[in-house]
Amino acid sequence: MAQPIQISTTQFIARKEAEIDGHNYSVRKIGAGTQLDLSREFATVEALRQDSLNEMGKLESETDPKKKEAIQGKILALSGKLADTIARVEEIYASLFDDGEGGERSKKLMHDVGIDNVANLYNQIWGEPNA
Repeated sequence: MAQPIQISTTQFIARKEAEIDGHNYSVRKIGAGTQLDLSREFATVEALRQDSLNEMGKLESETDPKKKEAIQGKILALSGKLADTIARVEEIYASLFDDGEGGERSKKLMHDVGIDNVANLYNQIWGEPNA
C-alpha cells in the first residue's frame, strides 16, 4: 500500500507572536469562516441590545404592574441570550489566541478585554480591521 501524502496546514494559516500583559500568545490570522461566525454573532448582539433597549423603554412608560412584570421577564430573557452570545464571541476570539496553556488564559483575556475591545486588540497585532 502506498504511503499517504503528508500535508501541514501551517502553510495556509498565518500566525504572529504577541506578548500581551507579559504573556506570549501565538495569534492565528482570522479566516473567512471564523469571520462569518463573528459577523453573525455581532449582528445577534446588536439585535439583542436593541430589543433590550426597546423593552426598557416600554417598562419605563408602563403603569400596569402585571404588564411591568411581563416586560421585566422579557428583559431578563434577552439579557440571558445576550450573555450567551457574548460568550460565543469570546470563544471565537479565544480560539485565535494560543496561550500555550490549553486556552484558559486566552479565554480570560477575551473576557477581561470584552467584546467591545477585542477587535481592537486583534487589530493591534495584525494591523488591520477584522470586524
